[in-house]
Amino acid sequence: MDDSRRQVAAWAEQYLRGDLSFEGFMNLMPEDPTDATVAELVDLVEHEPKRGGVLGASAAEHDKHVRRIRDLITVPRSS
Repeated sequence: MDDSRRQVAAWAEQYLRGDLSFEGFMNLMPEDPTDATVAELVDLVEHEPKRGGVLGASAAEHDKHVRRIRDLITVPRSS
């Protein structure tokens, strides 16, 4: 995993832990990432569904989405 992916993964992990706000995460991201893995990770965070409620995702759906984010954070990808 290259340095930019590592940094984005670290910020995504901070976001998932609640140590970094959504706005803070998005402000750190490149506007048009050229790395497909970074772009996918940003897209997943950006479109994380609301959990529960009338229009929100079920707990299982939300957990599945978060697992996809975690997979991109933890699985090294080739450049």
